[in-house]
Amino acid sequence: MLHVCCVKWGKMYGPEYVNILFDCVRRNLPAGFAGDFTCFTDDPTGLEAGIKIKPLPEGVEGWWNKLYLFSPEAFPAGERVLYFDLDTAITGPLDEIARYDGPFAILRDFYRPNGLGSGVMAWESSNCTRLFWERWQQQGRPQPAGGDQEWVEQCIAQGWSWPVDLWQERFPGKFRSYKVDCRTQIPRGTSVVCFHGYPKPHEVVSGWVPEVWKVGGGSAIEWVVQSNVPDEKLRANVLSAMARDCKWVEPGNDARTAIIVGGGPSIATNLFYIRGMQMSGAKVYATNKTFSYLVDNGITPDAHVMLDARQENIEFVHVGDVPRYYASQCHPSVLAAAGDELICWHAAMSSYQPLLDKAGVPSIGGGTTVGMKAIVLAYLLGHRHINLFGFDSSYDDGAHHHAYPQSLNDGEKTLDVRVGGRSFRCAPWMVTQAEDFKEHVPLLLENGCTIRVFGDGLIPHIASLLKPPTVDERAQQILAWLKDIPHPEGAEIGVFTGALSQRLLLNRPDLKLLMVDPWAAGNGEDGLGEFHGSLSQDEQDHYYEATQAAVQFAGKRALILRETSLSASVDVPDGALDFVFIDADHSYECCLEDIKAWLPKIKPGGFISGHDYENPNYPTWGVKRAVEEVFGTVDVGADFCWRKSL
Repeated sequence: MLHVCCVKWGKMYGPEYVNILFDCVRRNLPAGFAGDFTCFTDDPTGLEAGIKIKPLPEGVEGWWNKLYLFSPEAFPAGERVLYFDLDTAITGPLDEIARYDGPFAILRDFYRPNGLGSGVMAWESSNCTRLFWERWQQQGRPQPAGGDQEWVEQCIAQGWSWPVDLWQERFPGKFRSYKVDCRTQIPRGTSVVCFHGYPKPHEVVSGWVPEVWKVGGGSAIEWVVQSNVPDEKLRANVLSAMARDCKWVEPGNDARTAIIVGGGPSIATNLFYIRGMQMSGAKVYATNKTFSYLVDNGITPDAHVMLDARQENIEFVHVGDVPRYYASQCHPSVLAAAGDELICWHAAMSSYQPLLDKAGVPSIGGGTTVGMKAIVLAYLLGHRHINLFGFDSSYDDGAHHHAYPQSLNDGEKTLDVRVGGRSFRCAPWMVTQAEDFKEHVPLLLENGCTIRVFGDGLIPHIASLLKPPTVDERAQQILAWLKDIPHPEGAEIGVFTGALSQRLLLNRPDLKLLMVDPWAAGNGEDGLGEFHGSLSQDEQDHYYEATQAAVQFAGKRALILRETSLSASVDVPDGALDFVFIDADHSYECCLEDIKAWLPKIKPGGFISGHDYENPNYPTWGVKRAVEEVFGTVDVGADFCWRKSL
């Protein structure tokens, strides 16, 4: 039985410190543990139900009460104890720490390499640890200047015959000092952050501390994920693949946009984007079961990627002649089912990396999940523009982990993770994928890669923190062009959800904006990937209502015209506007008509502008051709925005 415990004495720490520690322990041991959480205190007022209360000994003050935890009265002989100081933040999984089974573990002091720190300790209640209390009693309760931890040091130096484990050596990287390591961020792998001295956790009012150190808070994005296949089996699968007569992946020069589809719940709301981009020439890489899901929804992927080593994944092998990029660690039956379309590759995995190094074969890094490996695989094949769909890496509000039934993930252990003010429910592999994304995607960006993340969830949120969303980039570019124009009046042609309009009106309280969009069902796909034309009238009505809600705050500054671009332009006087932003029909003919219709509406000193100038995601669109036919050269800004000043 495990007793997680703490000591609260006097007025230095209020009951909230105990309650927060209790909550931190519970949420970082999500599978629970056989034991209890015990607070030794002289005042149990305000402590949560579920906390076991034990009294402190008479006549003992301050930190010396910690020595009482080693007494025969504190815990039954033979039981396990895990102690935390109250000013401790639990930032990651405690599973390994809670399983510690040695005689005694303690921190190495963060400032004294040869000293000990008693902020976190674990032991078996036995004769060896009872020595700390009994010797203190026998010697008249001495009080060395270094406190209880100096007393523990003295006892260990004077005839201690049992092993002493230092946490930092037993679990490297899991125990950190706030002052030494964690003032700005929590290093990856950290589970325990110690606030020795000052500041105390409640005194830190910004950064990660307020998000984690509270009841109902989150945890650092880190969780050690265990492979679902034993290492020896992984190595056997790799050796089997190396003996197979099949194609092996080679570097390529595919310049198309790559679309990588993970299984997250948000795929369902983004199918029209995937379909439209594919129609414009993008290459769709499906992972695992997303292949059949896309096919069922009218999209045939251009390639299939798998990493998982379980034999059950043979159900994901879809009939068809598309390339199958399957990792060498996949089960031999899965590789066999791929047939002549199999293109094998080695994943960089610690389980068998020495085997690959010995054979002198290259491997693909990027993390431990199929989604992250697929990103690096696409880069290897030559893609430099990569769009990610279904990379939610968290459960949605309906507690779905995939967009489709995925029984292999049912019942998985989960944890609440809090990042940048938002909370997400995640499984271990999701958290690991998010950490991999944070670590590896910036490296790809530095090497000339453009990566866009669609959808909602943990990874899209992280991506928004790493780089502003594209609609924000667009708004920022327009606002930069408007900075020297007082009280601007403009028009946005092609509004869709109203997201861009909302940002412009929020950031320029003096802006008056005409918003033009017919929100009308079209005649289906037009071969350019202009997906708006394939939306039903119900869907278009939904986006019209969303736009109304998005700009309601602006009142009369926002005027919505549910008309076609050409119809709306007739009623706008020439020379009435400071700017126009065109983001409607992207065909050459319609874009040219929009430019000609709205150009006369611009005042001298104003500008006409638009979106998707030479957007590599849509190489068949005619925006660039239309713009250059009218203006020749133009200014090109962020997110494929163009401008011509008048």
